[in-house]
Amino acid sequence: MDNISKGSIIRREIKVPIFDRILTELQNSNELNTLTHSILIFGQGGQTRNFYKQIANDKDIQLFWTGWSGPKWSLIFSFIPGQSGLLELKNKERLKEVYENVGELSYCGLYYLPKTVANNLINEVKLDYLKFQDEQKIDEIIKNEKDFFLIDTDFDYHAEKRDGEFYHIEIKFGKGLNKKIENILRIIET
Repeated sequence: MDNISKGSIIRREIKVPIFDRILTELQNSNELNTLTHSILIFGQGGQTRNFYKQIANDKDIQLFWTGWSGPKWSLIFSFIPGQSGLLELKNKERLKEVYENVGELSYCGLYYLPKTVANNLINEVKLDYLKFQDEQKIDEIIKNEKDFFLIDTDFDYHAEKRDGEFYHIEIKFGKGLNKKIENILRIIET
């Protein structure tokens, strides 16, 4: 992604309490506009089929897709929690709770996208999830957008002696993103 045309990319380790603060401030922000944008959560493995069955019954969540996170040949290991899922959060006050639950012990994305872009992403994931294990596919979908953010978090990050105290995070946001939301995301830089 081109920093000049798209805004910024921040990649780094982050202490868990700072990450919690970012999620809490995002969910409490009046600037997240769910009339024009979708809040998508893209769990990329680490959960059971039953986890996503339960989520499908939650009134605050719309589950669009769930499936095995690996290639078809690896289905013989499907007894291991490895389900992925793509969902839309309807109640932003549950952002932190749902994002952390979906991402627990795995890699997970939190995407704030204009509704038309979100619909495109949803349709593409349904067609071929495995293409989305490479972030370039998502970058292609958002290439002309300026009012968005993407947060990808490794909740299973191994930080050696500091294991459990840090996550690895990547934040991308467009140069047209609301400045109050951008400032929340930039808490990571303090």
